[in-house]
Amino acid sequence: MIEELTGAKPIIRQVEVPPLPPVLEAPAPDRPVVKPSEQQVQVADAVFSREDESSSVLGLYGLMLGTPALLDHMAETFRNDDEEDEVKKKPKHKHC
Repeated sequence: MIEELTGAKPIIRQVEVPPLPPVLEAPAPDRPVVKPSEQQVQVADAVFSREDESSSVLGLYGLMLGTPALLDHMAETFRNDDEEDEVKKKPKHKHC
């Protein structure tokens, strides 16, 4: 579309990207890997298996924010045509 207005064509340049060499094996760590003790495994399981309270908090927050939107939607959906006419006929107040 811009070409029609200016008469110019967009400049497209091909960039050659050299392929990355394949990784044959992962680099070895600097120190030997130590297997965790039974107590460390139990502590890790206890920490990561706890139920996260943030999902409950986010659910309540969503409920709090969604309720007014739902009420507005319900009011718009079930509004009578008579009520709309009354709203249109009400005189507007002049603000000083």
